[in-house]
Amino acid sequence: MDLLQKAGKYPPPPGTTDILGPEAAGIVVSSTLYKEGTPVACLLPGGGYAEYVAADPALCFPIPSNLTIKEARAACIPENWITAYQLLEEVARLSDFKANGGKPSGIKHALVYAAGSGVGVALLQLFRVFIPSVSVIAVAGSNEKLQRVKELGAAVCLNYKELGDSLGDEVLKATGGQGVDIVLDCVGASFVNQTLKSLKTDGTWVLYGCMGGHRANLSFGVLLQQRLRLLSSTLRSRSSLYLSSLVSRFKTEVVPLFQQNKLKVIIDAEFSPEAAEEAHKRMQSNSNFGKVLILMDPQLASLNPKP
Repeated sequence: MDLLQKAGKYPPPPGTTDILGPEAAGIVVSSTLYKEGTPVACLLPGGGYAEYVAADPALCFPIPSNLTIKEARAACIPENWITAYQLLEEVARLSDFKANGGKPSGIKHALVYAAGSGVGVALLQLFRVFIPSVSVIAVAGSNEKLQRVKELGAAVCLNYKELGDSLGDEVLKATGGQGVDIVLDCVGASFVNQTLKSLKTDGTWVLYGCMGGHRANLSFGVLLQQRLRLLSSTLRSRSSLYLSSLVSRFKTEVVPLFQQNKLKVIIDAEFSPEAAEEAHKRMQSNSNFGKVLILMDPQLASLNPKP
C-alpha cells in the first residue's frame, strides 16, 4: 500500500494526511478509552510514519503481553492480519466452515498467491487455525520462501517463476484435476489465465490487489461457463462503522491466538525512518518474507506490554 500511495496510484481517503503508513503500534499518551501508557496497535487512514498519530480508539487494540511492540506491528497486526481476516470472514464468507470446527464441509482446496507476503503469511495461518481441513496451495517466487510457507502450514508449494504458464496445470495436478474452491489473489492481471485455469466450477475468486497489473484480457464466457464468483475488496476505503465492527471481532477472535502462540509473528527486516527508501526497495524487489518494519523509536519498540 505504501508503495502504491507513493507512486500516486492509491491516494489516502479524502481529508486525511498524505503521510504514509496505514497502521502503527506504540504507547497511548492520551485517550478516552485506554489508560495512558497502554501499548496498542491501530489501523489508520494514514500517518503511521510519524512519531505521533491520532487514532480512532475503536480501531485500536491492546498488544498481547507476549509480544514486543515491534513484533505486534511487524506481524501485520493490524493492517495485514485484519485484511486477511476480512478476506476470509467478510468477503469469502467462510464463517460456516470455521464454525464447523474446521471439519470437512465443502471447501477442500485454497490457492494463495504471494504466500510470503504479509497478508499471505496471515492467510496461511488463519486457514491452519480456523479451517485445518482445507489443503492450502501456496505460490511464491523463490524456493526459500516456499520452504518457509510450508512450515506455516501450506500443503503444496509452487514457484511461479519456475513454472511460468504451467502454474495452473500444476494446481490442477495438485487437486487431482478438480481445481481449487477459492483463490486469494493480490496479483491480478499477470495471473488471470492461471487463476481461471486453477478454479473449479462454482469456485470463488477473491481479488484484493493488483501487483501484477490492473488490465487484462478476460473472457466473461469462462466465468459464466464455470459459474465462478468474482469478489473484490480493499480495507482502507471502508467506512468507520464497518472497520469498528471488524476490529471488534478481530480483537475477540484473532488477537488472543497470538497470546496463546497459535499464530506466529513474522519480521522480515527492520529499518530506521531515515532508511525508509531502502525498506521500500526491499518490498519492491519482492525480497521480503513477512513484514518490513520502520522503527520510529527502537527503544520504545523493544518494550513488552505488562500482562
